[in-house]
Amino acid sequence: MIRIEYLTCVLVATLTPGVVCGEVRRVTLPDQYQSFELRPVTWDRGYFLVMPAEPKSGEPQVFVHRSDGSPLYKLTVPLTGAARVSVHAAAILDADGALVVSTHAWSDAAQPAAMLCFTDGAGRLLKTVRTNPFLAVRLKVAPDGSVWALGWDFEHGAGTSSTEILRHYSAAGELLGAFLPRGQFPRETHPSFNSGEAGSPQLAVTPDTVNLFLPWPRLWIQTDHQGKVLRRVPLAFSKQPDGTLQTAKLLGSAVASGGRVLSWMQGGTAPSGYYTLDSSGTWQPLSFNASRNGRWGLLGIQANSALVRARGDGSDKLVFEWVALDEVLPR
Repeated sequence: MIRIEYLTCVLVATLTPGVVCGEVRRVTLPDQYQSFELRPVTWDRGYFLVMPAEPKSGEPQVFVHRSDGSPLYKLTVPLTGAARVSVHAAAILDADGALVVSTHAWSDAAQPAAMLCFTDGAGRLLKTVRTNPFLAVRLKVAPDGSVWALGWDFEHGAGTSSTEILRHYSAAGELLGAFLPRGQFPRETHPSFNSGEAGSPQLAVTPDTVNLFLPWPRLWIQTDHQGKVLRRVPLAFSKQPDGTLQTAKLLGSAVASGGRVLSWMQGGTAPSGYYTLDSSGTWQPLSFNASRNGRWGLLGIQANSALVRARGDGSDKLVFEWVALDEVLPR
């Protein structure tokens, strides 16, 4: 069941397909997803992507929905000779819903392979490009159609110092560049792994910059498209009365026009809610979640709107809402 509701209390001016000016659009994804152990639902270029954490052999690995919540297709990656295939990340390639998917496959002889798989807008697999030893855990498609990937060297382990963790591929899957060597970061745990204390890795691409959050060094990093680092901002807050630093988990982020960073943080000792980076590199809390009780999380920004999680009807249904960006992130 797909349910769409409209709330008329907030003005939304947006170019998002299907969103009506003067209304807040709410979308409820099908109930079936509540039976899955889900990785976070993602929003990418006009589509919802849902990936079950542990699909059984032969079951769909990515569910693609249009912006109104209606299903487009279910993707199962069939790789010849692979005994098992795991999907780690996916991103929308074009307006028709074509995908690039990062997969980790094992042969019957337990030989691993990392690949980028390219589909069309109906979920048909068009080609695969092997990326060994690099495995992407986050993917984003740039405005020019090229693909940016954040990940790790699965063959040589998390401690390898020479492996770059940020990769740039052409729309055809050709490697264009590799940036941010592993040796720049602490060696105990890979910087792109999830952290129970700092949150989850993030990747956002604008026409001029690549923005990423690395949980284990607790760093927000911005580069240009040639890999030059423009900013390195720690995930740090003001001191508490006892002198200790406040902490928080960064669980969602997006970059608005003009380079404004919007992030959702939860847990730790800093207040849960929405934050932005000011010009001095300080994370500043925003008042949006306090004034709009029942909204949390952040899936993305499109045009003049932000997509957030909304309170449902008392169930655990997946309900999302578009709100005016200026209400969340004032200019």
